[in-house]
Amino acid sequence: MLTQLLIETLFLPLLIGVLAYFAFGQRAGSLSLAYAFVVLLAVAATQVILEGMPGWPPVSSKQKAPYVLAAASILFLVWPAYWPRLKPALNGVVFWVASLAPMVWIGFNVMPRKPVETLSIVVMATSLAVAGVILEGKAGGRAPANRVAGLSASAFAHLALAIAAAFGAYVGMAQINGAAAAVVGGSALLAILLAFIGRPGSHMQTSTVYGLNWLLVVYAGITVLFGPHVSIWAVLLASLCPWVPVVLLRSTRPVFANAGGVSHLVASCLAGIPAVISIAVSAATFLSSSSGH
Repeated sequence: MLTQLLIETLFLPLLIGVLAYFAFGQRAGSLSLAYAFVVLLAVAATQVILEGMPGWPPVSSKQKAPYVLAAASILFLVWPAYWPRLKPALNGVVFWVASLAPMVWIGFNVMPRKPVETLSIVVMATSLAVAGVILEGKAGGRAPANRVAGLSASAFAHLALAIAAAFGAYVGMAQINGAAAAVVGGSALLAILLAFIGRPGSHMQTSTVYGLNWLLVVYAGITVLFGPHVSIWAVLLASLCPWVPVVLLRSTRPVFANAGGVSHLVASCLAGIPAVISIAVSAATFLSSSSGH
């Protein structure tokens, strides 16, 4: 049982992430056109493996998620083709709407009873839309170390969400978020290794960042809406991981301007700082509630 669980939630998603980056991260521009599409489909497939094929019409939030991911994968395959024609602010609005629309479908019957959790989802979607607009305006996807920092930020964020869900008694989403972290983390690990041997791969455009951040908003939203005891603050902190590449770009870009492996590794470690704080908050909340009983 444990072996099967590790294969389904760790090793298989990790392998998918490695193969996705190997296939789509080595040619200029291809990462932005296909990577988000492949990752979303891979995460949807992993969720089906873990939870089984959802029926139609889906009833629970977890049954709706694979359909939402499949539809979003098409969006992030087509959207980059129109990217140059749209202004950064408009792309940010598209992301914001695309993030919140499925959450309304998934959680419409719960949102009226959980206004604070609902507000946190809006805050996350708005925050990551603004981050995307800033990155696009500053060509953030082309900063060498930011390429891997974006992948690592997403992986760390999902890892923090998985731990928040586990501490919050939401085992199903703990597994699913863990699998998502493994998919993106596998790509980040391969990217770092390739950078150390002088093959840093293609740049990471903002359309790819939006795809990863879209997945983060949806999974964070499901986690905070339906988790019995999930810490809202832990989830919000986890969603700050994608802001690290923005900070690196705007304040310390010269430090990470080369494509060397050390720069990629340091940038990736920095991307995990909000996740570490999030995990600490989840643990503290759990211990506090446990001692209260």
